[in-house]
Amino acid sequence: MDAVLFGRYFLEFALLYPGAYLCLAPLRDHLKAPKTTCWIAGGALTALCLGCAALCTIFELPSNVFLLPILIVSFRLLRWRTEGVTVGQTAFLFSVSAVMLAVCSLMAVVLNARAETGNQQEANLVSTALLALGLSAVLSVLFHFTAVRWSAWLLQEYHGEAFWQSAWPLPAIYAAFLIFCIPLDPSVVLLNRIMIIAVLAVSISLLGIFLLLYEMYRVAQEYTRNTQLDRENQLLGVESRRYMELREYMEQIRRLRHDFRQHLHVISGLTEAGQLDELKHSVQNASYEQKDPLLIYKFESFGLFSKMIIKVNRDVLAILNKAYIPVRDQNAEAVQRQQQERAKVDVNKLQASRMQAAAQAGQEERQKPMPLHAEKKAGRNDPCPCGSGKKYKNCHGKGL
Repeated sequence: MDAVLFGRYFLEFALLYPGAYLCLAPLRDHLKAPKTTCWIAGGALTALCLGCAALCTIFELPSNVFLLPILIVSFRLLRWRTEGVTVGQTAFLFSVSAVMLAVCSLMAVVLNARAETGNQQEANLVSTALLALGLSAVLSVLFHFTAVRWSAWLLQEYHGEAFWQSAWPLPAIYAAFLIFCIPLDPSVVLLNRIMIIAVLAVSISLLGIFLLLYEMYRVAQEYTRNTQLDRENQLLGVESRRYMELREYMEQIRRLRHDFRQHLHVISGLTEAGQLDELKHSVQNASYEQKDPLLIYKFESFGLFSKMIIKVNRDVLAILNKAYIPVRDQNAEAVQRQQQERAKVDVNKLQASRMQAAAQAGQEERQKPMPLHAEKKAGRNDPCPCGSGKKYKNCHGKGL
């Protein structure tokens, strides 16, 4: 086996590495064990590249023979290691990556057409393969800073499967068209200005892919925003209806509470008036007459309540008719004020005269001499004042 030819084939298949990055980068949040998935992808791609390069070298086959089997195996591996992603979403990202690889292959062949003119083998030259790898690396960097963010947002926020089912065939068909446009005879590109036209066409198509992704991102973002606004409006409408229902329910509760409170007032009034027994008897009689006791109770209680209201209104009007509202007279107020002042003056004079008389009486009492009282002397035969029980002559009066 020719080692140089094997290396050239291996470099052609090495475009699968940047293609795998273009597929896995937007799906990093949906991969099962991302590190393990990267190792599995690297090992599987290396095995595919080595196996396909060996088969092409041994049987002198073109590399495009294994293109379809490689795509099928790669897609199955991608579906195996992803979760939360639909088939349409996976197919769309896979098709976009295929477009990128097809653009790099076509651009490398066109740019290196002069060197490829003398190549008589099925495999491309090393320079062409390296040029394709360099272009794929540049596109991967550009894709990382632009389309990866757009694609990740589309996968995360936009879940319309019908949209993805209708979106993925377009890049897939375009990738197949680019592969079909790769010239079998590179000398054709050198005719007139075909090289310049081909480079411009491929560049414009590549720009179109980026614009397609960006427009899809903008349209999906606007659609998602409108859908969210519609959902919020629906929620607001539901909340508004719930608020109105709650308000009506609270109003009904308020009316029922008022009616119940009024019913209690009626029962209290009937009890005070001694008419509750009459109401009970009428309700009991209604049951005997095959009538609804509840309706009779309502009618009777309402009639009694109306009579009570009429009586209250009559009593209030009678009180208002008999009431007298006094009107203040300014002259009468002045006379009353003068009388109060005179009364105060008379009271003060009376108090002063009383105090003066009391002082004079006190002085007279001090000046009046106190009477002298002579002490009564005990007789000789009287009991002694000391309380000994003996006669005075035998106790303290002994010897007198």
